[in-house]
Amino acid sequence: MKNWLTHPLTLLALCAAFLVLLWFHMGPVAVVIASPLAGAILARPLINLVADLRQRLREQVWLPVHGQHYVFKGTTIRVVEDDKGDRWVSLVDVRKAAPVTVTNGTLRSLYGERYRLLGEPPGAFLHADALVEALARSIDLPLVRLRSWVETTVAAPARKQRRFIAATEPAPPRF
Repeated sequence: MKNWLTHPLTLLALCAAFLVLLWFHMGPVAVVIASPLAGAILARPLINLVADLRQRLREQVWLPVHGQHYVFKGTTIRVVEDDKGDRWVSLVDVRKAAPVTVTNGTLRSLYGERYRLLGEPPGAFLHADALVEALARSIDLPLVRLRSWVETTVAAPARKQRRFIAATEPAPPRF
């Protein structure tokens, strides 16, 4: 019962009902005198209502892409994490962010198991560490910046997370 009494809309309705009753019983002068009190009572709950609305809107927007949304210089790059903690970067998005000229066939032959088709419809994804290796071969400044960003934002945190998971897993019994 206590939760609904503190909800901002309930307080707004109670204050409005109070002011209407005050109007009918004591006239407009009493309403003018009581209005600052109603405003003081409603200020904090209305601010909380707006903050709660903002938080819920952010949850609706960002929760579906939690852990997959990365941005490099204003370009969204999809990153998919598998069960082992490996991160796979969309090559289509990488090509939008920087002028990568290596074809998918070349990347498939160079990196083999670290190249996959993921998603619906299937798109080309490259393991984050393999992408760092592929970009390390270039001296073009946008590609060097992209390599640095992939290393610090995508690949290194994934390696750190995999080490943490490996350290917390129980060791197999020795005989």
